[in-house]
This record gives sequence, C-alpha cells and structure tokens, in this order.
Amino acid sequence: MLKDTMNKGKDNTIKTVGNCCTGCNACVIVCHSQAIRMEENQKGFRYPYIDIEKCINCGGCRKVCPALSDNFGCTFKKCVYAVKIKDLKKRMESQSGGAFTAFAEQILKEGGIVYGVEFTDEKDAVYVRCDNLFKLKKLKKSKYIEAKMNDVYNFVKNDLMAGRIVLMCGTPCAVTALKNYMEYMHIDTENLVLCDLICHGVPSTKVFREYLNLEEKRYGKILKHFDFRDKIRGNWWGHVCSFKVGTKRIISENYVKIFYSHLCLRESCYTCRFTTLDRTADITIGDYWGIEKVIDGFADRDGVSVCIIHSLKGNNWFKKVKDNLEYLETNVEDCLQPNLIRPTGKPSDYDMFWDMYMAKGLEEAASQYCGYDHNADYVYRVSRLEGKWGKKKEN
Repeated sequence: MLKDTMNKGKDNTIKTVGNCCTGCNACVIVCHSQAIRMEENQKGFRYPYIDIEKCINCGGCRKVCPALSDNFGCTFKKCVYAVKIKDLKKRMESQSGGAFTAFAEQILKEGGIVYGVEFTDEKDAVYVRCDNLFKLKKLKKSKYIEAKMNDVYNFVKNDLMAGRIVLMCGTPCAVTALKNYMEYMHIDTENLVLCDLICHGVPSTKVFREYLNLEEKRYGKILKHFDFRDKIRGNWWGHVCSFKVGTKRIISENYVKIFYSHLCLRESCYTCRFTTLDRTADITIGDYWGIEKVIDGFADRDGVSVCIIHSLKGNNWFKKVKDNLEYLETNVEDCLQPNLIRPTGKPSDYDMFWDMYMAKGLEEAASQYCGYDHNADYVYRVSRLEGKWGKKKEN
C-alpha cells in the first residue's frame, strides 16, 4: 500500500519515498482537503508531500494512484498493425509513422478534444488541451523528459461532462492515472479514448535543462526549436537531436547519449509495471522496430508506427482512420520490443553518476558515464540543387 512507502519528513509532512511513484499528480488533484503538494527533489523529479494535519484519510490518493492500480487488461483479442500515414508531410512531422496524427485529426474532425504533451518555451514538457489542427502540431513527436500532468484531470472531466469526445495520449502511467481518476469521480468514460506509448522511461527535466545550459554556454546564444529526435535527414532508424543557433541547425548526439545511458530516469521507470502488453489504454502506439524483418519492403527511412488495439473502442477508432493509412496486420509476437516485455534496466553505475553529478555537475558526470563530448556537434546544410545533406563539423 502507498502508506507503507512513506516516512516522516520535516514541518509536519510525510514524504513519499517509495520508488513506485510516477509523479502523475493525480493524488494532488483528487485530495479535497488540499493536503498534498508536489515538490521537486535534487534529481529533478516531482514527488508528493502530504500534510498529516490536513489529511482526512479518505483514501482517494491510493485509489487513483497508477502504481497501486489493478486497472489492467481486458478480454478483447489484441490486433497489431504496422502503420504509415499516407500524407508524407504529416509523417515527417511525426516521430515514426504518424499513427497519433491520424487518430488525433479524426477526433478533432468529429468535434472532439485531444490531450498530449507539448514542449514549452520554458523548456518543460506539459500535458495540454488541443482543440484545433494548428495546436496539434506541437503535440507531435516525442519529448524525452518527464511531462507534467498539472490540472489536465479536471479539464478532461469537464470535456467529458460536456459530451465531448476526448483523446488522451501519453505514457502508460499517466493514462492509467487519468482513467483511475475518472472512475473515482464517477465520470462516464464512453467518449474517452485512451492511447498510450511504448515508453523507454522518463529522464530528469533538471538534467535536460542543464544540458541545454551547457550548449548555450558553448554557443553563446539561446537554443531554439529543440527536436528530441530529428528526422530532417530522412532517417527514422537513426537518432539525433537538433536545435537552432542563429541561422544554423545543429545536429547533436549528446543528449541522445545521456538518454540511452539510462542513468537519469525516474526511479519508478526501472521497476515499471506497464512494460507489458496488458494495458489500461484502448490503443498503444510507438516505433515498429524490426518491421523490416516482418514485412519485406514496408519499412522506409521516414518511419513506421506500431499500433496495438486493446479494446473494441480502440478497434472502432482504427476503422475510422484506416483509409488515411498504409497498414498491414502483423502478429503480436512480431511487434514485441524490450519495453513491451520488461522495464529499462537500472545501470550498475547509477549511484556513481548521481554522486558525481551532485558534486561536480552534469558536464563531468555525463562525460565520464555517458560519452558526452561537447566538440562532437555538427552543422547540417542542404543543397537545394542537389537535394543532399552536407556535413561540417562545428568547432
């Protein structure tokens, strides 16, 4: 139980110290006595603090908590599709094959509302409400940092109570928290479509911001238009980040190295209970890694999505969007990838990384444990006549 993961803290608070907390903010929203607040720890992750003098032991926080949820699985026979949205421009704006775009556009077309993650000017990832195609573009593509849910729960509740169709797309823990909250509040969820992601784990926002500070210090300018996984070179299989410095577009693998080191993920990610095919969502989407081994000739450099249907509701929505897709059905076994089988492993040098980070900062810690190299960035320019990318090392 959640109470078993708590220890006394200062100022009449109880601090949750259990590794299961996903930082979803549902406990804060559901607490009628306003006894819970979120605070960021030294690693940059937000955890709930409970004021024991205000707490009335209603149990709401435990009932909505995704880490304690039994809200898993269904009897619907799963269907799996390899998906590419037909509109190539929309696919290039997407992280993989554009599955999210297809579902989101259909929801908006029917007068619905879409909730997803936006990367803000303040360098935060935040779940936001989207009611038009212009706003939708900001929700596309992955943001490899922890996203804040904030008050999305009440916005979704109000939209559902007003009879709107709602699509919620996010990490499995966030989607489960939202579903738990709606059920706890006795909200009719017939119009709620849940779409979760195949999640590798959420990195620290604090680490990401310090990475940006290192780059800005090096270039002497504010970075703009940061892309966590740039497909501008037309290579879905590769993974590079990009950002603009003045008129230059810089291609970098440095944050990619930090991300794939697995050293700065939230503690709950290493024991994640959502790294399975048993989901609370109606639909799961992600990169269809290994599709080239499953269907000859279907994969290309512009990206392919996997789309796993978990419910009759999800299946009905897939039927609505399929005319806008190139798609082929595959077996469940064909789509399996590490984060559909098990959580990302916690590195053996995790504590050493964080000790150095706290003592000497990100640059030294990332250089030693992640292969960070501030001299490895490149400027990319395209020849309009030849249509080819030119590569020049940025000194």
